[in-house]
Amino acid sequence: MKKTLFVMGLLSCMMAIGVKTAYAQQVRLDDAIRSASAALSAGVDMDSRIAVLAMQADPVRMSDFLINEMIAAFVGMGMGRFTVVNRAQLDLLAGELHFNLSGYVDDATAQSIGRFMGVQSIVTGTFESLGGFFRFRVQIVEVETAAIRGVYTADVQNDAVIAYLRGTMGVAYTPVPAPPVQIANFPGQTFNHFTAGQRWGTWALNWLVPGLGSFVVMGDRFGGGFQIVCMGLGTVLYFVGIVGREVYQPGSGSFWTGYYVWEPNMPALVAGTLLILTSFTYNIVRSITFMRNAPTPRMASVFDPDAWNIAIKPGRSGIEQVSLSHTLRF
Repeated sequence: MKKTLFVMGLLSCMMAIGVKTAYAQQVRLDDAIRSASAALSAGVDMDSRIAVLAMQADPVRMSDFLINEMIAAFVGMGMGRFTVVNRAQLDLLAGELHFNLSGYVDDATAQSIGRFMGVQSIVTGTFESLGGFFRFRVQIVEVETAAIRGVYTADVQNDAVIAYLRGTMGVAYTPVPAPPVQIANFPGQTFNHFTAGQRWGTWALNWLVPGLGSFVVMGDRFGGGFQIVCMGLGTVLYFVGIVGREVYQPGSGSFWTGYYVWEPNMPALVAGTLLILTSFTYNIVRSITFMRNAPTPRMASVFDPDAWNIAIKPGRSGIEQVSLSHTLRF
């Protein structure tokens, strides 16, 4: 009997120690945020600009809290070393580009948004439930090279603060599916991940009429202009080479004064053929690889339909005046 009680007591102590050890690996949310900002700020270059772009969390209140606290923590860590984009700029940008700061933003879109904002590094993260605790993961990415400069992961306690922010105080938690991947819509254009059909159509139209597909489908003025010049000049030189020229052949005898023979103009023929082949090859490569960059804010405002307003003033004999106004956004 004593032996049985001793074994049960030993097992209880081991279980208690195990539970305490597992719980000790989980940290409070505030501590996780401070540790994340300290770890990631080490990968920020001197005098650079960073933006805490998006935090995927449910509900939106939790995401807003994470973004605001991460911004505050980075400001404290910066100490003049780098500049942090404030929340007002992020909210304005989110409204302009129609993307959700609490949703998932794919790497390519986040990188493009970073370029649009003029920052050197962007911070994104997730906060997801793993049963009895939450996994907090953030990363900092260099905008120009897409290189990951740092990653921080922590297991966060499911305490009263988390329950309050998630609105689950005394309510059983029901997992919510993650929002779909977002592609930010920039004013006047999207980041052109052209479909296979658009690329095939561009190639086919360029094959029929040089540059037509580039202008119409992709809005690629440089690519279309290059093909027009290359194919046009190549065609002219090719036909000049085919038409050829007459060359005088002197006679060899006293009664043979010479004669004219036709021969192709080889330099023009070779140059024209090379230019035509260059245009065909360029059409293939350009149709496959072309990606249109985001416009600058002012140019984006020019192409934004909502920025233009038209007013028609009626008169006795019909329309008296038509005025067009534009709101410049920068």
